[in-house]
Amino acid sequence: MVVHPIRALPAGELAKFMRRGGRVAVADDSGAGARFFGTFGMTLARPSPSSPQLFRRNPALPIASPIIAHALADGVGGLVTNHPEILQHPSLTPIFGLAGEQGAVVLSGAVGQGRLVAISDASVLINNMLELGGNRAFARNLARYLRGADRRSPLLIADSKTQWQPSGPDMRHPLTELSNALARLSHPQLPRLAVIVFSIALAGLLLGIAATSLPKSSAYARRAYLQSVECVSGMAGRVSHYASGERSLLAPLLSLKRELERRAADSVRPTQQLQRVDLLRGLVAAGQRPQLADELGRFMAEVDRLQDASAIHAAPVSVRQFSELVAMGRRILTDLDAPVQSNHERHG
Repeated sequence: MVVHPIRALPAGELAKFMRRGGRVAVADDSGAGARFFGTFGMTLARPSPSSPQLFRRNPALPIASPIIAHALADGVGGLVTNHPEILQHPSLTPIFGLAGEQGAVVLSGAVGQGRLVAISDASVLINNMLELGGNRAFARNLARYLRGADRRSPLLIADSKTQWQPSGPDMRHPLTELSNALARLSHPQLPRLAVIVFSIALAGLLLGIAATSLPKSSAYARRAYLQSVECVSGMAGRVSHYASGERSLLAPLLSLKRELERRAADSVRPTQQLQRVDLLRGLVAAGQRPQLADELGRFMAEVDRLQDASAIHAAPVSVRQFSELVAMGRRILTDLDAPVQSNHERHG
């Protein structure tokens, strides 16, 4: 885990580490992380001046919402950021993003057998931010994700004071000297005849072991050895993920809220990003019922309230709240899809 590096990161060696199965997270927005992100095809950009989701109405503290079901987003209703950048990649799906932005605050992708987690704001992991429930849950998820299945794996944390020094054969380091000594022992200078005799004896010994240890019939012919664990993906996988009672139900509500905002914006001004007040007024001006705009406003305000409660107190969304809001969202979608009546038709 690398937090706000100010010196160039050894991208080549970290890439080799990940290709062998290691996991690396880099959190940075104004240090040396941009060059490292560029190595993997990611770019950093400034977000738009205003965001509809702010912490304590502070423009410097936009809230990033979970976009997809992922181990890093489990139990995180919102991630409070501080002057974040926006990560962009042509093919990776954002895990956390800001409303109305094409990009991500948190991206993750495979590098060989390992994983890379890119975080465009180092502030989400500082002490003051970890007092918030959502940020604390994200940091906990990140530590678990980097360790992988083996919880005993060490977690190495590097910051702006870390001195990065590339390894090489010329380094006078105790581990390097030990490695060189072992390499010399593995290549002893033996006479040619001795090597031939030793090879023949070793080959005979291995053949004897193989002949006596192999089973008479293949154990893999039995059905029990051919079974695999079912892994559901796609929409069915997401439903299975949230069916567990331990999952937070806020992320699906945020996805529904984004869809409602998009559908409403398409019926008003599909090419422009609108603030909430302008969006609701535009719906009425476009011919929608004022009751529909009021219900949409109540829906978005209630989801925002649940997101703030989750970010501050890590309060979960109850099944009752989830069911009521989903029913409200369905009614709104039905009304948005219905043909818009003209003023003459409504009053005639």
